[in-house]
Amino acid sequence: EAERSALEVAVREAESALSLAEVEREAQRAKLLELAGELEKAESEFRKHAASLEEREAEVESVQVEHSELKQELSLTRKKAAQLAQEQKELQHAERQAFAEAQTLAMKISEVVSAMKRAESTAID
Repeated sequence: EAERSALEVAVREAESALSLAEVEREAQRAKLLELAGELEKAESEFRKHAASLEEREAEVESVQVEHSELKQELSLTRKKAAQLAQEQKELQHAERQAFAEAQTLAMKISEVVSAMKRAESTAID
C-alpha cells in the first residue's frame, strides 16, 4: 500500500511536471511565433529600405550621367566660344585692313581727282 501510494504520488508529480513542461512549451511556442512575426516585419522594413536605396542609387546614377553630359556640353560650348572669339579677332583685323585699304583708295582717288582738276585747269589756260 505504501508503495502504491508512493507510486501514485510519483505519477501525480510526473503528470504535474509534464503539465508544467507543456505550459512552458506553449509559452515558448507563443514567444517563437511572436519573434517570427517581428522577424517578418523587420524583413519587410529591410526590403522597403533596400528598394528605397536602389531607387536612390538609380537617381544618383542618373544625376551622374546628366552631370557628365553637362560637363561635355560645357566643354564643347567653351571650345565654340574660343573659336568664335578667334573668328571675331580675325574679322576685326580684316575690317581694320579693309578700312585702311579704303582710306588708301580714297586718298588715291582724291589725288587722281586733284590731278585731273589741275590738268583740266592747265588745259583751259
